[in-house]
Amino acid sequence: MEKGVENLILNAGNLKKDEKLLILFDNTTKNIAENFAYIAKKYTDNVFLEKVKSSNIHGKEPGEKIKQKMLNADLIICLTKNSLAHTDARIKANERGVRFLSLPDYNIDILKNEAVLVNFKKHIKNTEKITELLTLGKNIKIITTNGTCLYANIENRFGNCCPGYTNEKYLLGSPPDIEANIAPIENKTTGVIIADGSITDCRIGLLRDKVRLDIKNGLITNIQSENLKHVDLLNKIFDNDKKRILAEIGIGLNKKAKICGNMLIDEGCYGAIHFGFGSNITIGGDNNVNFHLDFVIKKPTLQIDAQTIIKEGVFSDSKL
Repeated sequence: MEKGVENLILNAGNLKKDEKLLILFDNTTKNIAENFAYIAKKYTDNVFLEKVKSSNIHGKEPGEKIKQKMLNADLIICLTKNSLAHTDARIKANERGVRFLSLPDYNIDILKNEAVLVNFKKHIKNTEKITELLTLGKNIKIITTNGTCLYANIENRFGNCCPGYTNEKYLLGSPPDIEANIAPIENKTTGVIIADGSITDCRIGLLRDKVRLDIKNGLITNIQSENLKHVDLLNKIFDNDKKRILAEIGIGLNKKAKICGNMLIDEGCYGAIHFGFGSNITIGGDNNVNFHLDFVIKKPTLQIDAQTIIKEGVFSDSKL
């Protein structure tokens, strides 16, 4: 566990001597936050722990008091159960040059996972290549043998490079998630998603029963599954159209990550794709809502403007 924490603080966080480190936690993550603080104090005397009010959704603002403390840090390690990455507070901190490690729902098992122990800095070349393909692309097609068939327009949208570590260029990292993502045009996505990996809500997690999402003009129009509890819960979660908007398409690039039901491991799984619904204002989209939920699919085939980038979960050698 200690190796995992040190790799996150030093390799992913790039913590330097005498930098001010702010560690955010909530009721569920106090013990693990204290472990981070204990190890971080080996490298800087400026370690501050701040408790955030617990939330049951990703993307909820932490409040003005916490926001101000975020603006005055050099590095933030956010260990709250639900992610603050899709918040205005995180954006404002990044605009001030503050680095932000988003580590939602972390526990001891995750810290021992081999996906956490990779050298994140060595993944930058591949991540930048895929990001560039997304930026230059106009249309995306994603299919799977399970029945996913989705068409999305990404013209004039910029890809986001998320190599899992932070520096002066990449101010947001969510290790062990290594990914490239993009916000598709909100009303120009149509097709079917068959989620067969996981759903990043702790009440669902790793999927045993597939979930079908019908998408029309960028919106979820219907949810189906043999697991009716999943259908009922998801219909309650998606209680308005802004939440139902397909906001993000992300491509995993961490070769050590295996789908297991944890959000950051699953989203970074090499060759997997995730679809985020709700907020995308922080990644270059137009949908501003206090909500974000991801669906992960396995072994996709991905085409960008008729170029095959991934075939059944395997990257084309010419693209990496």
